[in-house]
Amino acid sequence: MFTQLHLHSHYSLLDAIGTPAKYVSKAAELHMTALALTDYSWMYGVIEFYKACKKKEIQPILGIEIALVQDRRLDLWKHKPWTITLLAKNYEGYLSLLEIASHGNLEWYQSQPCIDREVLQWHTQHLIWFMWWSQSYIWKLISNNEDISKIKDTLELLTSYFSAGDFYLEYVVQNEQKMPEEKKVNHLLLQAAKEYSLPLFCSTNVHYIDQEDKEAFEVAMAIKDGKRIYDEERRKTKWDFSLQSEDEVRSICERNWLWLADINTMIKTTEAIVEKIDITLPLWTILFPKYDSQENIKQTYEQVKDELIVE
Repeated sequence: MFTQLHLHSHYSLLDAIGTPAKYVSKAAELHMTALALTDYSWMYGVIEFYKACKKKEIQPILGIEIALVQDRRLDLWKHKPWTITLLAKNYEGYLSLLEIASHGNLEWYQSQPCIDREVLQWHTQHLIWFMWWSQSYIWKLISNNEDISKIKDTLELLTSYFSAGDFYLEYVVQNEQKMPEEKKVNHLLLQAAKEYSLPLFCSTNVHYIDQEDKEAFEVAMAIKDGKRIYDEERRKTKWDFSLQSEDEVRSICERNWLWLADINTMIKTTEAIVEKIDITLPLWTILFPKYDSQENIKQTYEQVKDELIVE
């Protein structure tokens, strides 16, 4: 079954709308068995999302989308960062995401928290990661008409950071008739995935729940940019960022003239990613930092720690 692995809630401040709980309710209506939350830069909505998924018997997938530069000490003000999306495979991966978010909020690019390759490489063991085209380094190479061999070299470098099989390319499902440049990138991603045996999955990069929410989404973007809704230069979108079912995703892919085999492979890849993920959060527990203390303090803590937990 198809799973939406790239989704932003209203915790992606003014870049998306809809609460985690409402997304989960919509997913349940669509008979989805799993759903991801990948808000920009922060993990504020994770616990709310996790609880809502458990209530609806939907598998929660916890992630984050964050900006990345080569070296935050040298490149932060020289080059615009590109974004990556990370998913936790297990509880250890979830803790890694919390650390990554903390590191990111220590270094900002304009209004955007940012990490670099060094931070990323510290926390790869329990994570899955992917890039989607218009905010990725791959998009930059393709837009500059770089030779596909250079794209291959870049992909090999990026995949070396993570365990084998934990790096994916993302085909963002949108109406390509309206977006010829995006069509070019999508089809080059398909080509690269086949030539270099890289797994490719599909999503709609969700930013709101229903198609009717598009206007409210554009209002949120206008507020973020300090614009008015009637300003001609405000940001507008041709995309449909709503939470869509497998049938809807398949229909768009077919209108984009994708082969049925490619569509099936991308959807099966979402299933394969979900199968790698098993997260149980120890709710209602107190997490203390690890630090050295005197033996008598350790003994006192062991004696009273259960009383510190409030249901």
